[in-house]
Amino acid sequence: MLLPAFAVGSGLLVSLIVLLFFTDLGPVEQVHPVEVARVENRVQTSKAVVAPTAAEVKELLTQLSQAKTLSEVTQWLRDVPDLQTKLANYYKSGEVSVSGPVNVFEVKGFSNKTGFYPFRALLDDGVSRAGVVSQNSSENWVVDWESYVGYCDISWDELPKLQPKQPSLVRAIRERNEYYNQGFNSKEWQSFKLSYPKSEKTLIGYVRRNDYSINQLLPIGNRFGAMKVTLKIHYPKNVSDPRLVIIDEVIAADWIVTKTK
Repeated sequence: MLLPAFAVGSGLLVSLIVLLFFTDLGPVEQVHPVEVARVENRVQTSKAVVAPTAAEVKELLTQLSQAKTLSEVTQWLRDVPDLQTKLANYYKSGEVSVSGPVNVFEVKGFSNKTGFYPFRALLDDGVSRAGVVSQNSSENWVVDWESYVGYCDISWDELPKLQPKQPSLVRAIRERNEYYNQGFNSKEWQSFKLSYPKSEKTLIGYVRRNDYSINQLLPIGNRFGAMKVTLKIHYPKNVSDPRLVIIDEVIAADWIVTKTK
């Protein structure tokens, strides 16, 4: 006996409803880009660099002191532009000599330089020296050599003799002063005393008052105290006083240059 078509259709519809009612499909989960970003952020956070211990820094400085050639010393140094040229300029004989550590004091992180950790070490020559370490691409600790030795393109004591007329890189300790002479006047220029550790020679650096560099040399909170700076300077023409220089550029308001070109 054949059933009417509408009866067959109704039966199929009821069966389908029952099947859907008793089948637990569960909610469909969607992966949103925000959730992916959160996961990636957690992974990156887990790889955050932890400050080195004093023992690790001491071991690094010990390895550094044992290097005797330019090729040997490079592996312990932070890679910066023109590093080999600067090393060759500093160690003109090609022989490297770096004092070893007796003790390394507390290592901390900079508040404004992520990934760089300053320290102070007592060396076996009796000198107490400040330095900075960071990690290289292989996640090994390395020393920022330029700030550690106070690198200048021309040694500090040679500057008054050679008097470079083109901008030359120097590291110095700046203090604000008011000395104006030989064409430098207080209306147009601001003067600074520039000195270098363990040197009796001082320079007087001038920067124009309308130059942006003056804001870097007179930061809020440290307008009058001594401050380490990395500068480009040159000697002006027709000035007889070998102490007087023009400040062309402030590379960093510190001895470490974190931003390299």
